Amino acid sequence: MDAQGENIPSRERPSNVMKNVYDTFAECLGVASPDAVWATFYPVLREGYEHAREMGRRVERKRQSLPTGEQSTMEDANGAIKALAAVAARHLRSGDTVVTFKEPARPHVEADGWVKAAFGPEATRSRRLFSFIIKSFPVRLSGKQDATGIAKRMSASNGPGIAKVTTRKPRASAKFAPIVIAVDGIEAANKLCRDGIN
Repeated sequence: MDAQGENIPSRERPSNVMKNVYDTFAECLGVASPDAVWATFYPVLREGYEHAREMGRRVERKRQSLPTGEQSTMEDANGAIKALAAVAARHLRSGDTVVTFKEPARPHVEADGWVKAAFGPEATRSRRLFSFIIKSFPVRLSGKQDATGIAKRMSASNGPGIAKVTTRKPRASAKFAPIVIAVDGIEAANKLCRDGIN
């Protein structure tokens, strides 16, 4: 490609090359001799063809160099867990990978070993938490008690899924105070919304 063509961004080159092919073909329509048309048009057509082929090769090389796809990620996770538990996977721009599991797969997912087996020794697991702010929670339950103890008691009485409980120190005269509950799944969040806290 000439020096002018090298200055054109790559995404604009195909349209410029194809425009050149079209313009040359339009010029050739006025020429009466087929040999003259072929002699003028063939080199331009050949350049357009080679350019399109090279662009196709670049796209294919780029596609092959991309990280493994979502299907491959799900297969890796399911292979490490030894169950068909992963139902979706997504690669984020940050480099993180989000793997979604069906809810009955919970016991398989709780252990951290499968993460390192599926994604390498540097990989770590981070659960997605859904937070609720509960207003007017009785102060006697949120006063000086340990938040971990409250979370364990709430998990025992409301089922699994409560990952963290955060309390605020109430004022001395307060009878109620807000409390923040973080759950680790949509099912647990829906259950709390539907049934409330026991």
